[in-house]
Formats: sequence, structure tokens, C-alpha cells
Amino acid sequence: MKSIIYNILLLWIVVLVSTITIQAQGKLERANRYQKSLDYQNAIKAYEKVLKKAVVPDALFKLPECYRKIGNYKKAGYWYAQAVMHPEATPEMHLYLGICQLAQENVVDARASFNQFIALAPGDLRGKQLLAACDDSIRTLLQGSGALYVVRNIEEINTRYDEFSVAHHRKGLVYCAERDTAGGAARYTSGWTGRSFTDVYYIDARLVDEEKMEFKYGKQRPFDKIVKTKFHDGPVCFSPDGTIMYFTKNFYNKGKYNPDMSGILQTAIMKVKVTNTGWEKKAELVDFANSEYSVCHPAVTPQGDKMYFASDMPGGFGRMDIYVSYYEGGRWSQPINVGPEINTEGDELFPWVSPTGVLYFSSDGHTGLGGHDIYFTKATRGKWSPLENIGAPINSNYDDFGYSTDSSAVFGYFSSNREGGKGFTDIYSFTKLAVNAELLVFDKLTGKGIENVTLNSDCFPRSTFETNIEGRADLQLPLDRSCTFTLSSPDFPDTTVVVSTENFKIGDRLFFDVPILLRQIDMKVSGRLVDEASGTPLSNAKVEVLSNCGSAPQTTTTDADGNYSIKVKGDCQYVVKVVKEGYFTTTTNFNTNGIRKDTTIEANIAMPEFYTIEDLDTSSLYQINAVYYDYDQDRINLDRSPDLQRLVDLMLNNEDLAVEIRSHTDSRGDAFYNQDLSMRRAQAITNFMIDNGISEARVSYKGFGETKLLNNCDDFTPCSEDQHRMNRRTEFRVVRIKKN
Repeated sequence: MKSIIYNILLLWIVVLVSTITIQAQGKLERANRYQKSLDYQNAIKAYEKVLKKAVVPDALFKLPECYRKIGNYKKAGYWYAQAVMHPEATPEMHLYLGICQLAQENVVDARASFNQFIALAPGDLRGKQLLAACDDSIRTLLQGSGALYVVRNIEEINTRYDEFSVAHHRKGLVYCAERDTAGGAARYTSGWTGRSFTDVYYIDARLVDEEKMEFKYGKQRPFDKIVKTKFHDGPVCFSPDGTIMYFTKNFYNKGKYNPDMSGILQTAIMKVKVTNTGWEKKAELVDFANSEYSVCHPAVTPQGDKMYFASDMPGGFGRMDIYVSYYEGGRWSQPINVGPEINTEGDELFPWVSPTGVLYFSSDGHTGLGGHDIYFTKATRGKWSPLENIGAPINSNYDDFGYSTDSSAVFGYFSSNREGGKGFTDIYSFTKLAVNAELLVFDKLTGKGIENVTLNSDCFPRSTFETNIEGRADLQLPLDRSCTFTLSSPDFPDTTVVVSTENFKIGDRLFFDVPILLRQIDMKVSGRLVDEASGTPLSNAKVEVLSNCGSAPQTTTTDADGNYSIKVKGDCQYVVKVVKEGYFTTTTNFNTNGIRKDTTIEANIAMPEFYTIEDLDTSSLYQINAVYYDYDQDRINLDRSPDLQRLVDLMLNNEDLAVEIRSHTDSRGDAFYNQDLSMRRAQAITNFMIDNGISEARVSYKGFGETKLLNNCDDFTPCSEDQHRMNRRTEFRVVRIKKN
């Protein structure tokens, strides 16, 4: 394989250690020095010299790694096959052997290698993902799934070197390219590739045939001096208005290149603004750049609020992961890993976000055709849709990456090192001969989208799709066809829909809705009411069920055995409220989200007996149970304070009752502070009662701090947390009552 995929996909890192200083300290030591400094060209030569003399494990294991890093999967596969026979071989060598075999379409041997890796490293998910890529049915599906694409090599751009990673800018394209332009003794070369470092170039692109989406390209030229240094530059992306450029380059800060502790010059993302006379002369690091690890391949969303990028920062799932940073207050936030739905133990790279919010990226850790494949997904309400491989002819058994489109989303570019190109890696264009369609499956009665509906169609090789959390599915349908879809779900009988694309043009959008009458599900909430203290069933209690689905409250009463039962609906949140004379009003919550079968939800309730109006007098204190505060806090946790609501209910039903709220603290802390804290707690209770309909004239409050402890837990006595908690209490005293 000709490509230098790891050179352009991974780090673009440079080692600031001159290889000419490596002295003759033994062939193996010299080879290891080359390998450690990422000078793979010289390392390969040195390791092969060592292995000509004897089988040295260190050389045998590192030589195929060097070949893999420069993209020569054929030679890497040969040496991995030798390495895995050695008793000290690591499990990962079987994985890489399988990857090399798959890249050469040796599926049978690749399957055996992946099975061996799974047996040795069962916890590594890459083995199962790549084993699936050896399945004949999956390979057939992926090889035919992109039948709607027309792909061509952009010969006006490509040379015998590397060209890759297109960004649309103004009336043309900006991309990375190797060009041997330095000349003379000052020529800089990469020890990784043995060739020139990459620079950023620009070329005009003029649309000459709108129906066929054909372009005429101008003369390519260096883009700007700001992205032309002696080391690697690019890829680039632009802010939505085109006034800020973000680009990858070796870590550069305050006029100096800054290597890490090992002497490696990692990559960073830089930003530069445009002025009236062109781009600024000085670029700045983005806020999350770090000289100890690489961040690269920036992709700013069309809204400009997020930046996706690749990084090997600590804490990821694999070698290179996709991260996202948010633009907040004029700065880029600390990065967040996008999660295991996207990232693997392998490499995820070159993210790009479409105008409709679809995230595309390249990976060697998911099920694919071989090498790095392009995948896509979309986040809806914070949930990633199932990952999809874009399929052939965009993906191949070689390395494919750098996907992007124009605003129409039907024409775009990607990069690949596949056979038949002009150079090591080439830029290709593609045109989707398709109509962009959006299907919405929704509940006919509620209008709510139905997720996880399976869509099967005979219209193209990849026949299975699935609706997202909103009940939507994005599809690309062939031109001038009638496509039959079968919709399947446990929620309703199979439904057939026919969609026609006649009279539509490339890139048109087609929307079609599918209202569904869901199966009637028998769903109810049932339970038993008992006295909290004795367990005695409570009959004739009023049970009220309220929901957030807009329906009227439902009520019933308990039977002689304290039982009740009420019908409920799916995908709602409910509150069961129980009222019984002589008891605190009691509530419990449940929801029916995602339930798709006949179900009885059990909600048993134990009701604590409450003070009746006849029991209350002005000479006693009554503790409001379950209103306990955490240490040094005055906030009310209503979920933990049901008795507070019961006191409110009592006062709402007895307008002649007035009370004084009394709050106490434990002894920890300063006594003056505790006095203030208890006042704030008592006031918080009072405010809650007033907010819930109690007249301000009927409730007053006092704070006693630590002056009325219920036990001996003072400042001089060691006590447990439970003992201190007893003193953090709230009480009420009746100050006025009129009894009939």
C-alpha cells in the first residue's frame, strides 16, 4: 500500500531530535532510537539489518509496527505473521495482522486472526467489531450500500504525493498537500515519510454543470504564509462566517516550538482572524491546547457553537478519540469526550459536521471494509443515533477519511489511498444521485414521534433503517423511483408506505409523515393503603392520579381491604395522591415511559397518622417529621419533606389554625452562626407555606440555634452523625385555634 496513513491521519508530530546525532551504538539500539524518534524510514532499514543476522524479539515486534505506521500494510502483514508465531507476541499483534489481511481482502485469514485476538483479549471490543467486518453478508451490504454515489479522482489537484482533507472556503477549496518546493540544502523532510512536510493550498472551483454537479478547477497555489511553516500544516476549517481559520500544526507558542517531555513536538489547533488585508500575521493557540498531547483535525459546527476534533489526551477510550468543545463567553471550553458510541480502543479521526448536524468521522475500530472507514451519526436530545458506515464506493478496503460536502449535501469530497489513484493519497469528489428524504413516524392520537421503528425497503442494497428518539429517519432515495417501505415495531402491526421521487432533482428534500394508530395497551396502577404504624388496611381513602399528559385527574376510593386500581396511559409521568381523614396526605410518583406491553404498576402506600384538629393545643410542640437539613444548609428538600406538605394541607383545611415554626441546629460550628442558620431555616419553611397558600398572618417563625439540644451532643461530647441529626429539627407550636 502506498499511503502514509498514520502520517496524515494521526498526529503530524515531529521529533526535535536530529537523527544524524545517532551514533553507532549497536544496530538494535540504533534502530530503537530511530523508532522512538518516529523516523520510521531509517528504523525499518535498521530493524531489517538486525533480523538478517538473527531473530531478535524486539526487532521482530517493532518492524511491522513501523511498516503499519507508514501505511505499508503488505509488508506490515508479512512481518506481523512472523511476529505472532513468537511465544512472546502480544495479543494486539494478532489484531494488527488481521487488519493488514483485511486491507488486502484476505478475509479468511483475517477472520482467524481476529478470533485469536478475541480469545487472548476478550475485553477489547475491536476484535468483535472487526470480526463482524469479515462476515460475507455484511461485506456485501457495505460494498453495495453507497450505490447512489458517483466518485471521481480530482486529477486537477492530485499529484504523485499526498493530497487530502478538503475544506470549502469562499469560491474554492482549501486542502493539505505535500509539495517538494523548498529545494536546495534547506529542504526539510519528514523522517516518518521520507518526503516533504505538508502545506495548505487553495484552488478555485467553478460549477459548470448544475445538473451533473461538474466543476472546473483553477490553478492551485499556497493558501497563506500563516499556514506555511517548516513542519506540517493543516488540515484547516473555518468559522461559519469565514472570518476565523482553525488549523492543525505542530505545537507552537510565543514564537517557539514546544516539544513534550520526550522531545516530541505534538500537534495543536491554532486560530487566526481575517483582516482587511488578509489573514493576521500571528496565530494563537485555542484554549484547550496542550504541549503534552496532540489535538488536531478541527471541525466547527455550522452554528459556530461547537468544535469537534481528534486527540490522544489522557482518559480516552483508545489511541485517538473524538472530543467536543463548546464556545462559551468568547472561549472554547474544556473538551468532552463524545463517548463510547463513537470512540473505540482504536483511532477516531477527521470529524466533520454537516449543515443538518450529522457528524462524520474516520475510524479503524468499527465494523468496516478495511483500514479506516468513514462513519456518521447524529445527536438528538443528547443521544447519538446508531452508527452507520457510509459504505462503498466512498469507503474501500484502504484508508478513507476527510469527508465533507457543500451546502446542498449532495456533492462533496473525501480522501483515500485506494488503488488506482495518482499518488500516495488523493482527493476524490462524490455526487449523490439521490433525493434527501425525511420520514416521521408518529402516534396518530398524541402526535408524539415513535422511536426504534425498523424500516425495510427494496429500493437499495442497504435495506434497514431505524427511527430516532423523535421518530425521524434521514434517507437518501434514488431518483425517479417508487420505494416501498415496511415499518415494523412492537407498538403496531407492520405498515407499508410507498414513496415516489418522480419529478424530483438531485439534492431536493422530500418529507413524508406516517401517522400510526398504536396498539391499545392495558396499563394500570394498583396498590394497597395501610396504616404506617400498625399495617392495618385503610378503606374509603380517596386516591387521585394526576399526569403530565394533559388528561383530567382520575379518582377512586380504596375498598375494604385498602386496595385501589386506576387505568393509566403510556409515556406519561404520574403522581398518586392519597387523602384520608386523620392521616397525612401522601403522594408517590411513577412513570410509564417506554412501556410497550400490558403492565400493572404496583404503588403501595403506608399512611402516617396525623394530628387531627381536635388533638392540637397551644401548650405542646409538634415535630414536623422528615424535615432534616444536611450540615450547614438551609435549603428544603421537598422530596425528603412530605410532612411539610401535610402541615400545609392541614392549615388549608382549617382556616382558624395559626402556627409558629421553630428551627433548631446541632452544636457543631459557631453558636452565633448556628443561631443565624436556624433563623434562615425557619424562614425558609415559612416562605414555603406562604407560597403554597397560607396567609402570612397565620404563620410566624423563630430560630433557637443550638440552645435546645435533645441529647448531650454539645461541643465537648463526641457524637455520631445520626445523633447530631436528631438536633437538626423543625417543630411547630399552635398559637391560635378555634374549635367548634
